[in-house]
Amino acid sequence: MNSPRTRLVLLMAAVSAGVLLAATVRTRTIAQPPVPNDSGPTDRGTSAPPDTVLPLTSEAAAVLTETVGLLSGLQLYQTYLNIGMLADIRAEGLYEAGELAYLLGSVVTPLEQVDKQLEKIAGLKGLSKDDAAALARMRKIVGLLQTQGKSLQAFWDTGVEDHGQKYEAARQAAWKEIDDLLGLTVREGVAPEPRPVEPKP
Repeated sequence: MNSPRTRLVLLMAAVSAGVLLAATVRTRTIAQPPVPNDSGPTDRGTSAPPDTVLPLTSEAAAVLTETVGLLSGLQLYQTYLNIGMLADIRAEGLYEAGELAYLLGSVVTPLEQVDKQLEKIAGLKGLSKDDAAALARMRKIVGLLQTQGKSLQAFWDTGVEDHGQKYEAARQAAWKEIDDLLGLTVREGVAPEPRPVEPKP
């Protein structure tokens, strides 16, 4: 039989899988149509040798930046969800305080490394203004999530209401930034982007 900690970790993993699945459905297709080749049939099974370094074109760099941004945003959203889930579980008294403190630390501690990596990306040359703004927003979200997690642990440890208020303020601010970054809330009166027309086979 699984321990309470194992069951809670599995629950958090299930939520994470749901977030990734929802993001996959929402993500637009970036595939380009095949380029006709008038020289005759080609061998579709061939590919570049493993030791061949392919050039990083501007189009590929844009796709790479978009992908990194999407995955980073989803990770921050998942962290936000996990912190809130742990807060609710503690309020309901479903798990031991020590187990919840351990899990909260495992969620919040990696944010420091995430911020360092985002800082490295922000220092790259050639980033567009939109990319730079998105990176700055993600680093802001990291700071809010760190404040949210640390304030929650401080509230658990002391019961001081001021820590609870700091947690709630950081939670609301983090949600606003994450919502704006990922476009999670459907705005009233704003039509969704049209889906690209797929060519018929």
